[in-house]
Amino acid sequence: MVNDIKEKYLKNREIIFLVVFSAYYLSLMLMATMLNLNETVGPLIELTRKLCYLGMICIFGANTLCGIYKLKELIIYSAVAAVLFLLAYKAGYLVTLILWLLMCCGKDISFKKIITCAFACSLAVLIVMFMLSVFGFVEDRLYNRNWIPRRHSFGFRYTTNLANFYLPVL
Repeated sequence: MVNDIKEKYLKNREIIFLVVFSAYYLSLMLMATMLNLNETVGPLIELTRKLCYLGMICIFGANTLCGIYKLKELIIYSAVAAVLFLLAYKAGYLVTLILWLLMCCGKDISFKKIITCAFACSLAVLIVMFMLSVFGFVEDRLYNRNWIPRRHSFGFRYTTNLANFYLPVL
């Protein structure tokens, strides 16, 4: 029975990782939108992000139990994670630790598929937020400067968020 579970996990490992990665990436992008300020949607975005942390920990554990990592890799991963954990604890900033965990979980996953998922997520959020702001479902903040005409945020919290997320799509 254990071998069946291990075999199923190894067969679906890439899909599981890509689902967790996509959900995490979407939650990060949605945190920069006006949706994150909504009383209903904001907590759901935060919950999704925290569930992705749990998913990454589970993937790392499953990878370890299934022998994906060699002993030398586990020692290096653990040493770097320990340093990043101390930094995260002292600074109160988890991002580097989470990104390290995500990279460790992505071992032997097709980089092309990861990039394709990131592209699809970016494009989906950009299109959805643009449409939501055009039809008035989310606020389109307007920013003025003395010498520059109005700049639209198109559902993002700042006008630069759109450009930051648009560049990877190109």
